[in-house]
Amino acid sequence: MWNRTSRNSFQTTPSDILSDIQSDLQIKKTSDGSAPDYGYFVTPQSCPVKLLFETKGGKHTYSLAKSSDSCYLVDNGTQSTDNLPKQASNTAALSQETVKNGDKDYNANVIAVGGSSLFTSQIINSSAFGNGTYMVDLAKYATGTADSSSEVQLTTQPLNAQDITMTSQVSTFLGLGVFVLLIPLIVAVLGIWVYNKRRHL
Repeated sequence: MWNRTSRNSFQTTPSDILSDIQSDLQIKKTSDGSAPDYGYFVTPQSCPVKLLFETKGGKHTYSLAKSSDSCYLVDNGTQSTDNLPKQASNTAALSQETVKNGDKDYNANVIAVGGSSLFTSQIINSSAFGNGTYMVDLAKYATGTADSSSEVQLTTQPLNAQDITMTSQVSTFLGLGVFVLLIPLIVAVLGIWVYNKRRHL
């Protein structure tokens, strides 16, 4: 988990890191050929993603996002941050290898991020952050569809969606009729029946 000064964190929460999108790998170009501005890119509770090499054989690694140099690494056992070294570290990276299929070359990509919290609906669907737009562009780049004219729309899909929907009349009937009247009546009738049965033993 990373901790940083409030200047580079969201809502002064030290673990909600605002990372900088890197230009090592341009995943999308604007009409003038420059990289798009994604605004704030938040990477909450991120671990560092270490690049072991830049180029090795046919593989290349790229930093996608990096924390500021005011960050330091902490874990559950950290008692004090006074003497911890501060440094910028990768919070997301991509590894790429060119593979052949017949007479065509394709890029095989592996993406590593420091934490899954940046994919939560509150962040992806928030207009305050560029996470949603950036992740769509990154997915299109990684799948070789960056030049496709088809647009990808972000839709909210709650993880705890209700399986049953009911009207207010049905809700009232279940709450008042079943649980307040019917079930106590059944219990009372059963109680009277058991009492009469045991009395005549």
